[in-house]
Amino acid sequence: MEDGKSRNVELPGWFGCAGIDWARDGKHVFVSAYSDQGEALLLVDLHGRVRVAHRWSENEWGQYAIPSPDGRSLAIVVYQPTESNAWLIENF
Repeated sequence: MEDGKSRNVELPGWFGCAGIDWARDGKHVFVSAYSDQGEALLLVDLHGRVRVAHRWSENEWGQYAIPSPDGRSLAIVVYQPTESNAWLIENF
């Protein structure tokens, strides 16, 4: 935070958070988390406002999101029971 203090950011309705990565703007983080509706990659601001960036399908899950240097694309790792893939999301 700008004041140098740490704080907890609550994500109501989400649990089992993993794979946190900074977004390119330095004001958001990407977090993989579970809800009653499945797992998703979240874009979370430092006040806890959540936007779903990508929802994983029933047979896959992921943890890491790395933005491109220009901030226009996002590389994510997708795990599936039989294989692993890397995906690229544009205009997220």
